[in-house]
Amino acid sequence: MGAKWDLDKLENTNNFGADGKVVYKVQGAKIVGEITADKLKDSSCDIFQMSLEEADATTPLVFSALSKASVDALKKWAEDPHHVILGFQSFCHAMDDGYSLAKAGAKNPMEASKLGGSIVDSGPFGSVGKFNQGGSWQGTIDEVPASACTLIKDQDEKPIMTLDVNLGSVFVSDVDLLTTLGGISKSAEVSSANDKLLGNLYAFMIGIVCNGPPADCEFMDKPFTVCETPKGEASKPPAKPPAPVPSPPFAVPVVAVVKITIVVKLTIATSAELFVSQCKSAFAATFSFFHFATLTFRLRFAGSFSWLGGLTGRRLGELEAGSEIGVEAQVDDPPDALQVAAMKGSLADKIKDNVEDKVEGSEVTEQGSSATANNEPAGNYKAHEWGTVCRRDKSDMSTDNNGATFVDGGPKSVLECSEKCNSMGDGCHAFEYRISEGRCEIHPQPVCHVAEQNPAWFAPTPKDFGCYIKC
Repeated sequence: MGAKWDLDKLENTNNFGADGKVVYKVQGAKIVGEITADKLKDSSCDIFQMSLEEADATTPLVFSALSKASVDALKKWAEDPHHVILGFQSFCHAMDDGYSLAKAGAKNPMEASKLGGSIVDSGPFGSVGKFNQGGSWQGTIDEVPASACTLIKDQDEKPIMTLDVNLGSVFVSDVDLLTTLGGISKSAEVSSANDKLLGNLYAFMIGIVCNGPPADCEFMDKPFTVCETPKGEASKPPAKPPAPVPSPPFAVPVVAVVKITIVVKLTIATSAELFVSQCKSAFAATFSFFHFATLTFRLRFAGSFSWLGGLTGRRLGELEAGSEIGVEAQVDDPPDALQVAAMKGSLADKIKDNVEDKVEGSEVTEQGSSATANNEPAGNYKAHEWGTVCRRDKSDMSTDNNGATFVDGGPKSVLECSEKCNSMGDGCHAFEYRISEGRCEIHPQPVCHVAEQNPAWFAPTPKDFGCYIKC
């Protein structure tokens, strides 16, 4: 448990990559069968995170996940000062018998030693603080050789994680520090304390890959988290970052949008047609008050009748006393002064007065106004960067969730697409938007993976798609 999520976090370029918290990219490789020097070389391996099977978790070391020959090959490989092993449980004893066999009994919470604090609590992923070992075993390493620097300890001061300066490697008493059982989150993001521990630890080990291990345990003031220029070599100027890839122009022009929303409670019965007409009059009077008498606006009504029917004159019947009706006015590409009035709230306050004056038997119980742009969604969405597409999960290779999605007809703005999704309630989990077409694809089923758009399919329009997931 946890190996998958460890690798997902490490390969996430927002964590490790040119634009990540650590500028060096991490790429995973799997070695099948016996570990040999040739296999390690062919895999371009710099850091080896040792496998573990359940049989290896107990105090006797049975060499289940890794044979004795594989462990010996790794020990030889780790003699190179730029090779790092991350080992768990009693494999430290197999590397150096100065380590005792790992045994159960650690006392939570775990915390960094004074030395380990320079890594655990001052790394690029932030402070870890105190955290727990998961599972029922909760291992410790009671005895360590003089070459071992304790980085993390339990409440009885027993070593939990050590840096071996001779091998330039890190040994951990219990693998569940870095599994979902211990607190690693099930995503590619770094969020939990154990996630931060994983990120900071790998940043530290990457520094060892570049610079070699520290000579002793007195490195507290200079954590090895960056690659330094070797002595005697001139520093090379940093490579110029590639120019950002632009998104294509929006098929639907991007404009500012002002919205006014109110909730009207009726104290008397009235016809729906009359209510719509009086609301239009109240909003027109409000815009005239702000010196925009000719402004074009749209009204939407939420309640027991169709606003479209009201505008086309279809008979809608009576609205009963006590009815509560939501009314929204939208102005596209509004003047700057109207946007300011919307953000200040004076626009909403004025519409309240005008509605109560012009709509007979009305009381405005809620009012609000906002200024935004039509390339922003309405509501609570997680917007992923341009160049991403929505997928059901990592195994979903289709472009439409195997027929489950649909495209809302005609060019839409991001705002309009979000409003369509909002109108469907729980029937819409996300939408995918294509800039160059104004294409709005609705996802009625959960979206659990966001992928990069296929560069081969959409070479003329990179950064064209964006995935918006409803929170």
